[in-house]
Amino acid sequence: MDDDKENSSLSQAAQLGGLTLQDTDILNISKILAECDTSTLELYTSELIDPESLGFVPKSAWSSKPTSLETLRDGYFGRKNNVNRRFEHKLWNALKITASFPNMTRFVGVSWVNDRIIKVYKYAFAKLLNIKIVDGGLFHKQGNFTRHGFVTVNEQAARSEVPESLLADVDFRDVVLIYHKDNRFTQNSPEEAISNCKWEDPSPKMRVASLKIGVMPSIDE
Repeated sequence: MDDDKENSSLSQAAQLGGLTLQDTDILNISKILAECDTSTLELYTSELIDPESLGFVPKSAWSSKPTSLETLRDGYFGRKNNVNRRFEHKLWNALKITASFPNMTRFVGVSWVNDRIIKVYKYAFAKLLNIKIVDGGLFHKQGNFTRHGFVTVNEQAARSEVPESLLADVDFRDVVLIYHKDNRFTQNSPEEAISNCKWEDPSPKMRVASLKIGVMPSIDE
Protein backbone atom coordinates (compact mmCIF):
# COMPACT_ATOMS: atom_id res chain seq x y z
CA MET A 1 0.00 0.00 0.00
CA ASP A 2 2.79 2.39 0.96
CA ASP A 3 4.65 1.51 -2.25
CA ASP A 4 1.55 2.40 -4.29
CA LYS A 5 1.33 5.78 -2.57
CA GLU A 6 5.03 6.45 -3.17
CA ASN A 7 4.80 5.54 -6.86
CA SER A 8 1.68 7.69 -7.20
CA SER A 9 3.49 10.65 -5.63
CA LEU A 10 6.45 10.18 -7.96
CA SER A 11 4.17 10.05 -10.99
CA GLN A 12 2.39 13.25 -9.94
CA ALA A 13 5.68 15.00 -9.29
CA ALA A 14 6.94 13.92 -12.70
CA GLN A 15 4.05 15.76 -14.38
CA LEU A 16 4.47 19.08 -12.60
CA GLY A 17 5.06 22.03 -14.86
CA GLY A 18 3.87 20.13 -17.90
CA LEU A 19 6.83 17.72 -17.79
CA THR A 20 6.05 14.03 -18.14
CA LEU A 21 8.71 11.46 -17.32
CA GLN A 22 8.68 7.79 -18.21
CA ASP A 23 8.74 5.12 -15.50
CA THR A 24 12.38 4.37 -16.32
CA ASP A 25 13.27 8.04 -15.82
CA ILE A 26 11.59 8.03 -12.41
CA LEU A 27 13.49 4.90 -11.41
CA ASN A 28 16.79 6.43 -12.54
CA ILE A 29 16.11 9.59 -10.54
CA SER A 30 15.30 7.49 -7.49
CA LYS A 31 18.59 5.61 -7.87
CA ILE A 32 20.56 8.85 -8.17
CA LEU A 33 18.93 10.26 -5.05
CA ALA A 34 19.62 7.03 -3.19
CA GLU A 35 23.30 7.21 -4.15
CA CYS A 36 23.72 10.78 -2.93
CA ASP A 37 24.57 9.78 0.61
CA THR A 38 27.07 11.49 2.88
CA SER A 39 29.99 9.28 1.87
CA THR A 40 29.38 10.04 -1.81
CA LEU A 41 29.28 13.79 -1.28
CA GLU A 42 32.50 13.59 0.73
CA LEU A 43 34.27 12.41 -2.43
CA TYR A 44 33.34 15.74 -4.01
CA THR A 45 34.17 17.98 -1.08
CA SER A 46 36.90 16.20 0.88
CA GLU A 47 38.83 13.70 -1.28
CA LEU A 48 42.16 15.32 -2.16
CA ILE A 49 43.46 15.39 -5.73
CA ASP A 50 47.08 16.21 -6.57
CA PRO A 51 47.05 17.75 -10.09
CA GLU A 52 50.80 17.39 -10.59
CA SER A 53 51.00 13.72 -9.63
CA LEU A 54 47.97 12.89 -11.79
CA GLY A 55 49.59 14.50 -14.84
CA PHE A 56 47.42 17.57 -15.40
CA VAL A 57 48.27 19.73 -18.41
CA PRO A 58 49.76 22.11 -19.12
CA LYS A 59 52.38 20.82 -16.71
CA SER A 60 53.81 24.30 -16.25
CA ALA A 61 50.51 25.53 -14.78
CA TRP A 62 50.13 22.95 -12.02
CA SER A 63 51.95 22.20 -8.78
CA SER A 64 51.76 19.48 -6.16
CA LYS A 65 48.96 21.12 -4.22
CA PRO A 66 46.27 18.59 -3.22
CA THR A 67 42.77 20.01 -3.49
CA SER A 68 39.18 18.80 -3.63
CA LEU A 69 37.13 18.30 -6.77
CA GLU A 70 34.74 20.93 -5.48
CA THR A 71 37.56 23.49 -5.38
CA LEU A 72 38.82 22.46 -8.82
CA ARG A 73 35.31 22.77 -10.23
CA ASP A 74 34.78 26.25 -8.79
CA GLY A 75 38.25 27.60 -9.59
CA TYR A 76 39.10 25.82 -12.83
CA PHE A 77 36.70 23.45 -14.61
CA GLY A 78 33.62 25.63 -14.15
CA ARG A 79 35.25 28.87 -15.28
CA LYS A 80 35.02 30.19 -18.81
CA ASN A 81 37.51 28.80 -21.32
CA ASN A 82 40.44 31.02 -22.26
CA VAL A 83 44.09 30.61 -23.22
CA ASN A 84 44.89 29.45 -19.69
CA ARG A 85 41.83 27.21 -19.33
CA ARG A 86 41.44 25.48 -22.67
CA PHE A 87 38.73 22.89 -23.26
CA GLU A 88 41.10 20.17 -24.45
CA HIS A 89 43.16 20.60 -21.28
CA LYS A 90 40.06 20.49 -19.09
CA LEU A 91 38.94 17.27 -20.80
CA TRP A 92 42.35 15.65 -20.35
CA ASN A 93 42.55 16.68 -16.70
CA ALA A 94 39.03 15.43 -16.01
CA LEU A 95 39.98 12.07 -17.51
CA LYS A 96 43.08 11.96 -15.34
CA ILE A 97 40.88 12.33 -12.28
CA THR A 98 38.54 9.46 -13.17
CA ALA A 99 41.45 7.22 -14.18
CA SER A 100 42.78 7.49 -10.62
CA PHE A 101 39.43 7.98 -8.87
CA PRO A 102 36.79 5.94 -10.77
CA ASN A 103 34.23 6.61 -8.05
CA MET A 104 34.34 10.31 -8.98
CA THR A 105 33.00 9.64 -12.47
CA ARG A 106 29.47 10.58 -11.40
CA PHE A 107 30.74 14.09 -10.61
CA VAL A 108 33.30 14.46 -13.41
CA GLY A 109 31.30 12.93 -16.26
CA VAL A 110 34.03 11.47 -18.49
CA SER A 111 36.17 8.32 -18.43
CA TRP A 112 38.28 6.25 -20.80
CA VAL A 113 36.82 2.95 -22.05
CA ASN A 114 39.94 2.10 -24.07
CA ASP A 115 43.03 3.98 -25.22
CA ARG A 116 41.13 6.22 -27.63
CA ILE A 117 37.39 6.11 -26.83
CA ILE A 118 35.89 8.27 -24.09
CA LYS A 119 32.59 7.72 -22.33
CA VAL A 120 30.74 10.98 -21.71
CA TYR A 121 27.94 11.42 -19.19
CA LYS A 122 26.65 14.58 -20.82
CA TYR A 123 24.84 16.19 -17.93
CA ALA A 124 27.51 15.46 -15.34
CA PHE A 125 30.30 16.78 -17.57
CA ALA A 126 28.29 19.86 -18.52
CA LYS A 127 27.71 20.54 -14.83
CA LEU A 128 31.43 20.21 -14.11
CA LEU A 129 32.17 22.77 -16.84
CA ASN A 130 29.25 25.00 -15.84
CA ILE A 131 27.69 24.63 -19.29
CA LYS A 132 23.98 25.44 -19.20
CA ILE A 133 22.90 24.28 -22.67
CA VAL A 134 24.27 20.76 -22.72
CA ASP A 135 23.96 19.62 -26.33
CA GLY A 136 24.58 23.09 -27.72
CA GLY A 137 27.67 23.63 -25.61
CA LEU A 138 29.18 20.20 -26.21
CA PHE A 139 27.83 18.47 -29.32
CA HIS A 140 26.36 21.13 -31.61
CA LYS A 141 28.34 21.73 -34.81
CA GLN A 142 29.97 24.64 -33.00
CA GLY A 143 30.05 22.93 -29.60
CA ASN A 144 33.24 22.19 -27.71
CA PHE A 145 33.62 18.53 -28.64
CA THR A 146 32.82 19.08 -32.30
CA ARG A 147 35.06 22.12 -32.70
CA HIS A 148 37.96 20.30 -31.08
CA GLY A 149 37.77 17.39 -33.50
CA PHE A 150 35.75 14.83 -31.53
CA VAL A 151 33.08 12.66 -33.12
CA THR A 152 30.59 10.23 -31.62
CA VAL A 153 30.83 6.45 -31.90
CA ASN A 154 27.70 4.80 -33.30
CA GLU A 155 26.14 1.77 -31.65
CA GLN A 156 27.42 -0.74 -34.20
CA ALA A 157 31.03 0.45 -33.91
CA ALA A 158 30.77 0.63 -30.13
CA ARG A 159 29.72 -3.01 -29.84
CA SER A 160 32.71 -4.10 -31.90
CA GLU A 161 35.30 -1.96 -30.07
CA VAL A 162 34.11 -1.61 -26.48
CA PRO A 163 33.67 -4.43 -23.93
CA GLU A 164 30.01 -5.20 -23.23
CA SER A 165 30.48 -4.48 -19.53
CA LEU A 166 31.42 -0.87 -20.33
CA LEU A 167 28.36 -0.39 -22.55
CA ALA A 168 25.81 -1.27 -19.89
CA ASP A 169 24.96 2.37 -19.12
CA VAL A 170 25.56 3.78 -22.61
CA ASP A 171 22.23 4.81 -24.17
CA PHE A 172 23.78 6.90 -27.02
CA ARG A 173 21.63 9.80 -25.89
CA ASP A 174 22.62 11.01 -22.43
CA VAL A 175 25.63 8.72 -22.14
CA VAL A 176 27.67 8.65 -25.34
CA LEU A 177 31.04 7.54 -26.67
CA ILE A 178 33.43 9.83 -28.53
CA TYR A 179 36.94 9.78 -30.00
CA HIS A 180 39.22 12.27 -31.73
CA LYS A 181 38.89 11.98 -35.48
CA ASP A 182 42.63 12.59 -36.05
CA ASN A 183 43.74 10.46 -33.08
CA ARG A 184 45.50 13.44 -31.53
CA PHE A 185 43.71 12.88 -28.25
CA THR A 186 44.32 9.37 -26.92
CA GLN A 187 45.12 7.95 -23.51
CA ASN A 188 48.82 8.01 -24.40
CA SER A 189 48.98 11.39 -26.13
CA PRO A 190 51.82 13.75 -25.15
CA GLU A 191 50.97 17.27 -24.04
CA GLU A 192 51.95 18.72 -27.43
CA ALA A 193 49.44 16.54 -29.27
CA ILE A 194 46.68 17.36 -26.78
CA SER A 195 47.37 21.07 -27.19
CA ASN A 196 47.01 20.73 -30.97
CA CYS A 197 43.34 19.81 -30.53
CA LYS A 198 42.57 23.51 -30.58
CA TRP A 199 39.26 25.26 -30.96
CA GLU A 200 38.64 25.81 -34.66
CA ASP A 201 36.87 29.09 -35.32
CA PRO A 202 34.24 29.17 -38.04
CA SER A 203 35.60 30.52 -41.31
CA PRO A 204 35.01 34.21 -42.14
CA LYS A 205 32.44 33.10 -44.75
CA MET A 206 30.50 31.17 -42.12
CA ARG A 207 30.58 34.16 -39.80
CA VAL A 208 29.24 36.47 -42.52
CA ALA A 209 26.52 33.99 -43.44
CA SER A 210 25.52 33.63 -39.80
CA LEU A 211 25.29 37.37 -39.36
CA LYS A 212 23.24 37.79 -42.54
CA ILE A 213 20.54 35.43 -41.34
CA GLY A 214 20.59 36.95 -37.89
CA VAL A 215 22.24 34.03 -36.09
CA MET A 216 25.24 34.81 -33.94
CA PRO A 217 28.06 32.24 -34.08
CA SER A 218 28.47 30.40 -30.79
CA ILE A 219 31.44 31.03 -28.55
CA ASP A 220 33.75 28.66 -26.73
CA GLU A 221 32.02 28.33 -23.35
